[in-house]
Amino acid sequence: MRRSPKICEIFGLNHDHPQMPELTSRQLELFSGQGFLRLEAFLPAEVIERLIADIEDGIARGARASFAEGKIQQTFDGEPFERRLASIERERAGNTGAGRHVLGKNLKTAGMFALMTYPPLLDLVESLIGPEILSHPQFNTQAKMPNEENSKIPWHQDLAFLDPDAEETLMVNFWIPLVDATLENGCLEVIPGSHRTGLKPHGKVSDVGTEGIADRDLPSHDIAACPVNRGGAVMFTHKLVHRSRPNLTDKIRWSVDIRFSDPREPTGRDNVPGFLARSVDRPAEVAKSHLDWLALTEGL
Repeated sequence: MRRSPKICEIFGLNHDHPQMPELTSRQLELFSGQGFLRLEAFLPAEVIERLIADIEDGIARGARASFAEGKIQQTFDGEPFERRLASIERERAGNTGAGRHVLGKNLKTAGMFALMTYPPLLDLVESLIGPEILSHPQFNTQAKMPNEENSKIPWHQDLAFLDPDAEETLMVNFWIPLVDATLENGCLEVIPGSHRTGLKPHGKVSDVGTEGIADRDLPSHDIAACPVNRGGAVMFTHKLVHRSRPNLTDKIRWSVDIRFSDPREPTGRDNVPGFLARSVDRPAEVAKSHLDWLALTEGL
């Protein structure tokens, strides 16, 4: 295993097609062989900024609630997006609850829905799995806190956190930074080709709570680091072995990860619904807004 990761190649998209951005034959070959692609300048600023606005609103609501509960002494209203939640958390040296509305799977907002249904993104998914597209219920908003060892995510495969029946489902994952993701703030690292080596044993590998793959079980491949600027994305399969290192900067590295699959295939999350993002067979059931998405998960 290489200890110093190489930087993975970055690609633009083929915009010559009048209807959709297409992956080139080389990109399709690389995605199949390596299990991932790093895409540049993929998402427009308005899509990212709308999502950031939703996060900022959620943090403001969470901060006000934590202040009312006596968990924090101030709400840091003037702090910028890259710093505010970290400043709040330092008030108590722990979880204040200020991120309760936005972290993990809590951000089911108009901005998140707009990202998940951004037509060029769905076009890419369609080029890989066809026109029946489910926005998968397993999605996350992540705030990798500055200079925090707990922000280190060990080597893992997303499949390990799904039910086994989803192993043969082709899932298209997108890891999307909301700020520039660099080597210093903990960009994604991958093991190219590892999606072809089967599901690895996962368990506790460090004092950090997240389960991962022990070194002895890792496939013998080079490591590729995937720095990507805001507006870019890393697209990969749910079997790819990947991780992120700690954030060594003084700002939060915000990101979201979303995924898509054919609604006729197992999701590995039978008890949690995703929403239909595109369909030829059932166009009337395609979600029109985040309100449709919320209605599906009401009571869960």
